Amino acid sequence: MQKLKAVIAQFTFFSVIPVRVNVSLEEVASVSFIAPLLVGLTAGLADFGFLLLTWSFFGGGSRFLLIAFVELFRGFHHLDGLLDTGDALMAIGKERKMRALKDVQVGAGGIGITLVYVSLFLTAVSNLKSPLSSFVPLVSAEVLSRGVGMFSLVLSSPLEGSFLGSTFSRYIKKYYPLLALSMVPFISFYGILILISMIAISLGIERNLGGSSGDIVGAVITLSFPVFLLGDLRCSTSLLSLLL
Repeated sequence: MQKLKAVIAQFTFFSVIPVRVNVSLEEVASVSFIAPLLVGLTAGLADFGFLLLTWSFFGGGSRFLLIAFVELFRGFHHLDGLLDTGDALMAIGKERKMRALKDVQVGAGGIGITLVYVSLFLTAVSNLKSPLSSFVPLVSAEVLSRGVGMFSLVLSSPLEGSFLGSTFSRYIKKYYPLLALSMVPFISFYGILILISMIAISLGIERNLGGSSGDIVGAVITLSFPVFLLGDLRCSTSLLSLLL
């Protein structure tokens, strides 16, 4: 029963869905390998439902409202990580980088990386032809982007002082084969190339900053989502698309 509560609690960390369960951070982290599949599927269905509901009112314009809905569903958690990571990447020196990750102010690095994210998102949704054709790409992008974000904890040591990162990293490294297996049905040919590219980018970010953390996970999830979405819209030949 406690394990089930810990699974349900994944929504607290990766979405704005209010979940009230009495579990510890250790218990949540111990089953966090299921988060990309569980929360990703839920988010993908929510994105698809949003497009269906708004398309009749705004037509193709609803595609460009999707960015706001995606961020609202996430509670802006990952966007905050993207802003902090952008500022840290632009800072010079270890101390300044660590200060930028914890600073509530937004600098040029945060603004710049957010512009990159918005540009990628707008490019992706401009390829959306209809709500029905968006189902597989949206679900796949939600699952895969979260999967890549969690993998960033596997491929690097936790950042010094990052309690959240070190706690989740310990369990993700233990169960990463299950994490990888949960992503397989959603990967298309383009998805494989994007997966490799985003892993390389996450490794570059972690090397620059000195390790992995919750903020970096959020940054990787945020940046990779529109890239996966664009790839799936251009070549949606994953196992999921074949089954549907």
